[in-house]
Amino acid sequence: MFFLWDERNKTHIAEHGIEPEDAEYVVRRGKRPYPKQLSAIKWIVKGRTRTGRLIQVIYLIREDDEIDIEPLSFPERLALELNEKAVYVIHARPLRAGEE
Repeated sequence: MFFLWDERNKTHIAEHGIEPEDAEYVVRRGKRPYPKQLSAIKWIVKGRTRTGRLIQVIYLIREDDEIDIEPLSFPERLALELNEKAVYVIHARPLRAGEE
């Protein structure tokens, strides 16, 4: 699994006080019942960041033909070649009381 970041998704989660590293951490360490599939391509994970904050992350799994390879780094291109899932975070925010 590798993450696709651009100004759009980084800016959106920053509005909710979430850093890309925290979103990645929670997605990579999802524990039952997460990740939960919300649609054919949309997933949700709730969990704790490295610092213990409870957040939720909603993301898409991008298909190869949906990915612009030009801005990808060499490790990202290699991951794509090895058929790793490409994750595009579309939303992340802190959980409210009772949402755990």
